[in-house]
Amino acid sequence: MIVFLNNQLLDEKVASVAAGNAGFLYGEGVFTTLRLYKGLAPDLEAHMLRLQRQAMALDIPFSISLPEANGIIKSLVKENELDNCDARLRWTVTRGTDPEQAFPITPSPHQQPTVLVTTKALPQSFDEPNSQGIHVKVLGSSFQRTHCPHLKTLNYLPSLLALREAHKSGATEAIILDQNGQLCEGAVSNVFLVHDGVLQTPPDQGQILAGLTRQKILDRAQEIGLPCLEQILTRQNLEDANEIFLCNSVRQILPAIALDDIPVAEGKVGPITRKLQQWYASAMQPKK
Repeated sequence: MIVFLNNQLLDEKVASVAAGNAGFLYGEGVFTTLRLYKGLAPDLEAHMLRLQRQAMALDIPFSISLPEANGIIKSLVKENELDNCDARLRWTVTRGTDPEQAFPITPSPHQQPTVLVTTKALPQSFDEPNSQGIHVKVLGSSFQRTHCPHLKTLNYLPSLLALREAHKSGATEAIILDQNGQLCEGAVSNVFLVHDGVLQTPPDQGQILAGLTRQKILDRAQEIGLPCLEQILTRQNLEDANEIFLCNSVRQILPAIALDDIPVAEGKVGPITRKLQQWYASAMQPKK
């Protein structure tokens, strides 16, 4: 697999970062992951703007124009022969290495950000759970991302541990509750419920990573007059829901049909979830 690392296209087997890289040593970096549709990224601009904002929040001097970003993606698509399949693309930016500061406390002109862009083809079976639905595991606050949860930083260990715990019980994704028993988010997704025809999701109050797909769904609900509330939710709300779905840019809209092995409503994908899935699939078809 060919990757883009600091202005070079390299085989992933030889691509490397310095031992003093702040992303490797301290997790100081941000990333964004998005889906390529047969080599094209219809929502690239939104992802790159967020990546630059989040890098700025960590005082990492990263900026890139949309044509530059598109050029990098086109090169990776060509080198990795991804024109005829969908793929996951990840853009990672770390503070890099400062030879004069072992611990990067103050900005330094000698320190340039490390930029890594990777791609991986999605298997043909990747979207099967979108039509069938998945099982989810509800986990407590020990799996909550508490350090800068509103930023998509490299400190993703709680999410990884949550996914491992979910998979142990046969679930695909985990839903995390905070120390007060309130619903936060999925390990790698945002969460929506449907109850009595009303769409519900936890509010964005700096305690969740409010994803771009989440915002698209909120905007769509407003467009079509679907009642939608951003409000505090609990385990009881999950159990009372008529429909539950999760979302992110790669998985799109992923229905949850069982909660800790207990069926959600009738254990089938609900009509509002289906309607949103159909809209999203159409909206994300790239315009060549």
